[in-house]
Amino acid sequence: MKKILISLFLVALGLCSYAASWERINDKVYLDTSGIMSSGKTGSVYSFWTKELNDGDADFILAERTYSQKIWYDLVHYSIDCSARKFKIEEVLIYGLNNNFIGKDTSALMGWNSIPPQSVAEDYLELVCKYQPKQVNNEPQKQEQTVKNNNSSSALSFTEFDPNAPVAKANEAQPTKTVDPAEIDNYMKKLQTKISSNWQRPNVDGTLKFSLVFSISKDGTLVTLSEFKTSGNKDFDNSASEAVKKSVPFDEIPSGFQHKNIDVQVTFGEGVKVFILTSK
Repeated sequence: MKKILISLFLVALGLCSYAASWERINDKVYLDTSGIMSSGKTGSVYSFWTKELNDGDADFILAERTYSQKIWYDLVHYSIDCSARKFKIEEVLIYGLNNNFIGKDTSALMGWNSIPPQSVAEDYLELVCKYQPKQVNNEPQKQEQTVKNNNSSSALSFTEFDPNAPVAKANEAQPTKTVDPAEIDNYMKKLQTKISSNWQRPNVDGTLKFSLVFSISKDGTLVTLSEFKTSGNKDFDNSASEAVKKSVPFDEIPSGFQHKNIDVQVTFGEGVKVFILTSK
């Protein structure tokens, strides 16, 4: 279920049962560098996992209609030949909003294809081929194993933060392993409140929705800001983007948060909803 970019399938971030090390390819695409493995057949062929967040394109819409449920992301297993400059898709797994496994997309599977210059696959080539494989002569994970490890430490998760919800307790699901979950809850609620207060919603169709993805550094600096899904209305989209920009600088990220930045998705509709995107 990949959208084609320069005749290549665009995909994102791998999932394996070990601790992952995600490399950002773009705002929606990630690659697990810690899961790069040698095929064992030749020294130039490697496999790896990528992940693509649902950006609302036609492929995801079709899949949601097929499965009659919302899709959050898909996971793709690749093989790449560094010497021959070729790649192929081995497996595509589809996941729902709760990290629940939905099914496989066999229509996206493909044999070996050449890698054109200035393509996403070339980005994969340059990134993958500079890494030494973590394991040699290992077969790729089977789908059943991936499903079993769906809640493993390497899964990219997201949580919607309700400003009216009670503060999370210590024994509830945590965005990270060491940070106090109550601190993260409070941080995200304050973030949502601040953005909401800076948003002046245009007098437009009440059903419009617009989403942005942005990163905040530990000191509260806005690192990146990118469109995730447009509403189709320029005034509405611009008002939402300005609300985020007016909210800078943000509060410092709570101590104990192990990642360099905190990745956030904010959706503007009738109100503002904030999601945290982080690899545990």
